[in-house]
Amino acid sequence: MLHLAHGKLGSGTYGVVYMARERKKDGSIVAIKIMHTQKEGNYDCLTTISQLREIKLIKELHHPNIVIEREVLYNYSIKELAIVYEYGMLALRTVL
Repeated sequence: MLHLAHGKLGSGTYGVVYMARERKKDGSIVAIKIMHTQKEGNYDCLTTISQLREIKLIKELHHPNIVIEREVLYNYSIKELAIVYEYGMLALRTVL
């Protein structure tokens, strides 16, 4: 599924999050997290255990206050991993 980027929402330890609009389906707003390459031992890894846990955990959780993971994308040509989430209006840090 292709997405049109609308701007950067924030960044953190594991990646940078962008707001985007889906080109297909209903054109809804989504958040795309582009994952950073991480160190695991002596190696640079695109997917560390922590990142895989995040992907698995969010996929399994179903609650009205937790965003839905829509898809996981991997771009082989540039070795980039991205997670597409539904867009949430509030960030956790603004609520706490």
